[in-house]
Amino acid sequence: MVEPTEGQPSIANTGKRDYRQEVTDKIVAMIEKGTSPWQRDWDAGGEQFKLPTNPHTGRDYRGGNALNLLIAQMDRGFTDNRWLTFKQAAAEGYKVHKGAKAEQVEFWEFPKEDPKVKRTTAATPTAATGVEAADDPARTKPIHRTYNVFNGDQIDGLSPLAEGKTWFNHQINAEAILKNSGASIKHAGTQPVYNKVSDKITLPAKSRFKDAPAYYGAAIHELGHWTGHPSRQNRQTLTDVKIFGDPSYAKEELRAELASVFVLGSQGIKHDVKNHAAYMSSWVAALKDDKNEIFKAAKDAHKIADVIGALRFCKSYEAAIEYLSQPKEPLRRESSTTHVAHEPGSGTTRVHDKGTATDHRQLDGSPPMKLTPDMLQRSLIEAKEHVKGHLGQAAKVFIAHKDSGKYAGEIIGMTGAHVIQRLSPNSAVAHIAQNLGPATPSIGANVAINYSNNKATVKQLAEPVHSRGRGRELGR
Repeated sequence: MVEPTEGQPSIANTGKRDYRQEVTDKIVAMIEKGTSPWQRDWDAGGEQFKLPTNPHTGRDYRGGNALNLLIAQMDRGFTDNRWLTFKQAAAEGYKVHKGAKAEQVEFWEFPKEDPKVKRTTAATPTAATGVEAADDPARTKPIHRTYNVFNGDQIDGLSPLAEGKTWFNHQINAEAILKNSGASIKHAGTQPVYNKVSDKITLPAKSRFKDAPAYYGAAIHELGHWTGHPSRQNRQTLTDVKIFGDPSYAKEELRAELASVFVLGSQGIKHDVKNHAAYMSSWVAALKDDKNEIFKAAKDAHKIADVIGALRFCKSYEAAIEYLSQPKEPLRRESSTTHVAHEPGSGTTRVHDKGTATDHRQLDGSPPMKLTPDMLQRSLIEAKEHVKGHLGQAAKVFIAHKDSGKYAGEIIGMTGAHVIQRLSPNSAVAHIAQNLGPATPSIGANVAINYSNNKATVKQLAEPVHSRGRGRELGR
């Protein structure tokens, strides 16, 4: 929630896109029923929630397209978040189910400005495109297309989705984001709020929240408002807020809520539903008045989510902006033979060979997240609980020796900082994932992990190994 001051701005009403009207009508109906993505209690540790992505290009869908496909995933019960055009699926060797119903996405292409033509006015963004007006003589008319795309559940040949992360990972991510932001956060009162004048976030004491996800969800929401300060993104919907319930207030709250959903999808932080009754009618009014508003809101929300996500491993807001300005490889790429997933939080890229069903990792150049003693301790506690659930209450968990430890067996789990390897029917060892480097094995892999002088080597094994006497070696 933003602390308002006073006054009211106006709302633009432009744009005639049928696609946008259809998406807007869908979202208005969902808001009125209380079922929109930001009114839904997403549990990252249980119910699957992932932002729509294109495995052919390796990029996530963004803005209004992401929102439209996310709604389709919800409404149609899809368990896959991957979407491809018919031609993209065919090019990768996949097959779209006969009679499958497609969803639409829009694509805008903006030709480069002609440097020989002088701009006559300080062109302002159009409501439909968010770029300079098409009648600007320095810019030719943008090209607009719509494409039909199909969900992964409607396509044969795609590899299974990667296993989701545990809540511990999510909590580590949220803690890192809040700390690295440098935002002024104090705990007081009964309502989360961001004050744009003092540039401070106030949150109720952690004990007032029903659980950790509720606390971090509220904190991330307020951090979304924080990004709009004039010294950062200088977002007009934030700077124009005067009083509770004015048009800018509703628009800014919509952006922060959408950003929370996008952060959830990219970082795995649980989204906890709040009481939206106070400004739900304002959302509906704003969307009905301007069919382009939800697309503008989604575009802004993705900018917010990009920065918040980068703060997971960038040590300041400025560092996050610098990181986002650098050209990057797609986070995911998929073909009929391989699936490549970049994992910036760990500094590695996972490459899955579909033919042999094996994984290997390589360095991707991004900085690994710094692990604090508290993070390691909590991760180890979770690892022990995981082992008890997997091997029984009497099972023992050892900590890997980095000087000269030698271990062999199946990888049975991962927590926030550890990779868990089974050694026998009633024992396991916890390795710090970052110590394994680019060779970090995946769950289900049978490997030998050997340490020498604090360096680890990982070798694939043909069969599971549960050697006797291993527990004695681990107890050193």
